[in-house]
Amino acid sequence: MLSPRISGNTFRSGKTKRSRLLVQACFALFAFLYLYVMQGEYVSWSLSALTSGQSHHAPLLYALIGSILCGLLQCGTSRLLPGLPDQAYALTALPSAVILVLLTAYPDYSAALIASVAALMAGGVVAKLALRHGRKHMSAVNICTWNTLILFALFLFVGLAGNTHDVLHYELRTARLLVDNKPAEAARVGSKSLATSPQLTALRALALSKEGKLPENLFRYALSPGGCRNLLLTPTDAARLGLPQASPGALMNCPAFWGGNARQYFDGPVRRAAMRPSRTAQDYRLCALLLDKDIDRFASELRNYYELDSLATPLPTAYREALILYRQLRTRPLYLYDDNAVQANFNDFETIRRAPGNRIENENRARREYGHTYWWYYFYG
Repeated sequence: MLSPRISGNTFRSGKTKRSRLLVQACFALFAFLYLYVMQGEYVSWSLSALTSGQSHHAPLLYALIGSILCGLLQCGTSRLLPGLPDQAYALTALPSAVILVLLTAYPDYSAALIASVAALMAGGVVAKLALRHGRKHMSAVNICTWNTLILFALFLFVGLAGNTHDVLHYELRTARLLVDNKPAEAARVGSKSLATSPQLTALRALALSKEGKLPENLFRYALSPGGCRNLLLTPTDAARLGLPQASPGALMNCPAFWGGNARQYFDGPVRRAAMRPSRTAQDYRLCALLLDKDIDRFASELRNYYELDSLATPLPTAYREALILYRQLRTRPLYLYDDNAVQANFNDFETIRRAPGNRIENENRARREYGHTYWWYYFYG
């Protein structure tokens, strides 16, 4: 029969193993979710860039491998610190956290390296103190509480030091969905965010064009300064994002845009493609004029591509809004376009925009109620 002392040691040993396994499992689960859910597209993209396109898009596989490696590294670290108190066992996950940060730091490693060195130094100091004084001063402290606090600090470190640039993640996710021929899902990526970039706008335009909804939904998204250049994606940009065969030129049946003056590109190859006719080229051409706020040229060319009086083919939303605005801004418009519902909305927008009082408050209210319209882009974009 075992003595009470031996039984107590056995119980404590079992409790220690369970608490350490729980810490390892928690961090491994975090590593998997971080690499798969939050950084899945980014890790695949960075590996492809580092291997010159030789790696495959396999976020689930990379997340599994990464979480397993993090678990093995944590086990190895714990063997190097056998005297570490149970309350500080979560510190053994620090090297794994650094690896997670470095895995998601491409292409700029400078900030990640600085943060990683600082974290390792701080963790080393804490581990040294725990080894020297931990058993005496931490024996009465709840093991779960201390490890939870340390894990939370490590999670925060990974989240802040890793690449969490939302626009880049939107771009990569949108590009991947376009590769998978899911334009509807691609167009919805980051749709509620005000963060954007010219490349993201060009990717969204591709997705909307594939659905035939470019002039219907383009102005529902946040748009960067730059006018019609935001609609264009060079083959170099497309390849960088993992879209080697995708470009607006291919959709419009005209040469690819390799850089330079975007307006000349739309006035030249795109305009010629629009006259063939090509509905995709026509909508790209007209939306380019709207993005440049060239509302007179837009009104002049619209009649070449759309039957303005045809009830069978109603105009897309952006075109109707632009025509109502054109009619209000010009004393002698080329033609009068009527749409009672759109006109009523425009009158309400103008009431908000011209309201007396704080200009910033009026602008914010206009954004809340009409930020999805061409009018908002024309006056504030």
